[in-house]
Amino acid sequence: MIAALLLVAVGAGDLARGARSLALGWVLAAVAWSATLALGLLGGAPPIAVSLAVLGGVAWSMAAEGLSGSRSTPLPVVALLAIAVVVALAADGALPAPPPTVLGAEVARLAGGATLARVLLVLGAVLVLLRTANLIVRATLVQAVDRRLEPVAGRPAASGWRVRLGSREIGAVEPVVAASAPSRLRGGRIIGPLERGFVLALALLGAWAALGALVAAKGIVRFPEISRDRPSGSKAEEFLIGSLASWAVAGALALLLAVHPA
Repeated sequence: MIAALLLVAVGAGDLARGARSLALGWVLAAVAWSATLALGLLGGAPPIAVSLAVLGGVAWSMAAEGLSGSRSTPLPVVALLAIAVVVALAADGALPAPPPTVLGAEVARLAGGATLARVLLVLGAVLVLLRTANLIVRATLVQAVDRRLEPVAGRPAASGWRVRLGSREIGAVEPVVAASAPSRLRGGRIIGPLERGFVLALALLGAWAALGALVAAKGIVRFPEISRDRPSGSKAEEFLIGSLASWAVAGALALLLAVHPA
């Protein structure tokens, strides 16, 4: 149950901190952490272990505060979270099973026999997929940026070839496409969680063919955008890094759900 509580504390805290107001976000996060603490204690888990799990979620939120910006170097923070989950998983295997409680019995009745720890683990995985994974993917992309390369100001030159024959000029020139206005749709923040949810569900169901089709479909949809980026290739790299980081988070959660002793 400790790993489940840690995931719930991390995912709920990040989701709460996504509120428009910074102060409101931290208040909602404190409420979520208090609810996580209460669930662990009512579920019969050792108070010290429950407290450490919730403190792990608080520590993650404090350390990952800069993950939503471009100034951070957060991969060590992400690595610490992964280590904390592994340690909590090992603690779950070492600690004795909590005694049955009223809350645990009621959850088992409503969930068709599933234990409270299992329900909390699934809840934690879903919460992490919603916003925490977005922060991890964004942090990975920020880490991959080469800050030594400064953008070149001015209008990019048109590419192609021209030949002048007397007063006539013939050739083929690829026109320069003006930058379009930024979209008001926050597609990445919605598509990412949906995609990771599908990956997690298909991996748990063992539907490997459907999972491969999903990965291929994403590549097909993004192919026109990537093919227009031939001079620099940055779009292709961004697509690969972001997609692999997103799938890695979903795969890690699927593996955790598969091996957790709950």
